[in-house]
Amino acid sequence: MKGTHTVAERGVPAWRAFVAAPARCVARPWLQDCLGDIAGDALLESLMRHPRFQRRLAQRLIDRHGLMPPETLPAPAEEDAWLLALPASAGADLAHYCGVICHAAAFVREIRAPRVVALKHRFGDAAFAAALANRGLAVAAAAADDIERLAREVERDGQACVSAWLSLQPPELAAWLRLGLASGLPGEGALEEASPEVCRQGPRIVRCAAAIVDAEIRESEHAPTADTPG
Repeated sequence: MKGTHTVAERGVPAWRAFVAAPARCVARPWLQDCLGDIAGDALLESLMRHPRFQRRLAQRLIDRHGLMPPETLPAPAEEDAWLLALPASAGADLAHYCGVICHAAAFVREIRAPRVVALKHRFGDAAFAAALANRGLAVAAAAADDIERLAREVERDGQACVSAWLSLQPPELAAWLRLGLASGLPGEGALEEASPEVCRQGPRIVRCAAAIVDAEIRESEHAPTADTPG
């Protein structure tokens, strides 16, 4: 209950921050595409801190991609607005977690120690734990016997989950998100190839996976560094 309240509280500031500086939510390749070779990563990071540059860059993105100005965008639903706080670089992890949750049954039913080790090695300890913790959301029934085949299905269905979630957003906002959190997705037609169960359950899986990704980001931000005492 506490976590739900926190997410709801974060929705409004996340939306306001996006409207004020939408370029911060755009993936680096798209920003570089607008600027050409005039700014390396370090310079771009520095420029992004300046509100005046933010406005200019947002206008370049609008002109280049036919986007609506952020202040005219329809707001997303409260349960989805907080996802705008996730950086564009989190898109791949979001789809990955969605995929393993989709296929949680394949992870849950595997009890052979060598296979469990192999699954953790291929998908990551955190993803394996996420699958087990969210088995109730599983919608696919792929077997874990062929791990590489499972990996392909995890990738496909994870992306389909994010596409299903994206399809619920206002189209004008979705166009911005395709340059950011959803920039790694295949074309819009890919959702037509997804199973009805993935399409139906996908948005819920995305919100669950987003909470996991958000927690990881927050934990990494507060993790002690080599220069931190203790």
